[in-house]
Amino acid sequence: MLINVKQLETGGFSREKSLDFAESLDMSGVKQWGYAPFQQPVRVQGSVASHLGILTVAYTAEYQREDPCARCLEPVRTEESRQFSHILMDSAHRDIHGDREDEPPDEDDDAYIYIDDGVLHLDELVIADLLLDLERVVLCKPDCQGLCPQCGINRNETTCACSTREPDPRFAALREHLEQS
Repeated sequence: MLINVKQLETGGFSREKSLDFAESLDMSGVKQWGYAPFQQPVRVQGSVASHLGILTVAYTAEYQREDPCARCLEPVRTEESRQFSHILMDSAHRDIHGDREDEPPDEDDDAYIYIDDGVLHLDELVIADLLLDLERVVLCKPDCQGLCPQCGINRNETTCACSTREPDPRFAALREHLEQS
């Protein structure tokens, strides 16, 4: 979804204006860490506002995720709602602030969302926000036993006869030395 924010700049700095939006975004093809967590459309609702000449975007994303458990690989389904807000700045202002291609980027460069020609690409912004907000480790339950490293069964469902203690192969030389003494 493209939002033309130039129409918010008319009417002077003292005038407040906003554009509301509501969208359903298909992110089923977006992968993170080798899987696609968003199989259902993401519902996005918010507004782009101009207050005293400063453009901001604020929105809420509601979605369902399906992630593999980090220990047992069973699917974990969750429904979540996240809020995001950003300050928007036209890319033409980037040169004014000294962020030229021949100079290293400023440390606070991520404080703004730069837009080209007054057009905000909302889909790209939502995808980036959600992927950066994802948890890296998702567990089906806090006490998940995971998979057996020897036979591969799910320890949450059944038990196996495999030894739970396997010596670390990095200490094999030390073990041999201690056995000889």
